Amino acid sequence: MARQGTTPRGLLTHAVAFSAAAEAVHSSKLGDPLPKYFLWGRTIELALKSFLLAEGQTVSELRSKAFGHDLNALLRDAKARGVSELIGLNAIHSGIVQVLNLDYMSKRFEYRETGATYHLPDVTLTRQLVKRLLRGVEFHLKNHHSI
Repeated sequence: MARQGTTPRGLLTHAVAFSAAAEAVHSSKLGDPLPKYFLWGRTIELALKSFLLAEGQTVSELRSKAFGHDLNALLRDAKARGVSELIGLNAIHSGIVQVLNLDYMSKRFEYRETGATYHLPDVTLTRQLVKRLLRGVEFHLKNHHSI
């Protein structure tokens, strides 16, 4: 019988869909960078939550204020559970997440502030991090959890 509810595989599937949407927006040459950064932020959030759920974190904890949409908190816990070694996470990757989180967690990508300055990490490095994270979590789910 298939597992019901929120699962690591389901979260990763959703992360992959958000990543594909970000790539479509990126490829469209849309002059507005905010939608793709929102989508990359959501991809990172879901991929980290997939990893954390597979590593024993509960869905209710992942939904709590301790984590919620806080990419830094999710990354901190994922690092404590071995994601750094899994994907070769370095200080640049952590910095990308920190910068992205400034506007992601505050929902500024969703609720645009006209004339505001946004903090956007390097496009190429952000895309590389997203791809690395998705590949690593996919590998981890298949090879360490058979899911």
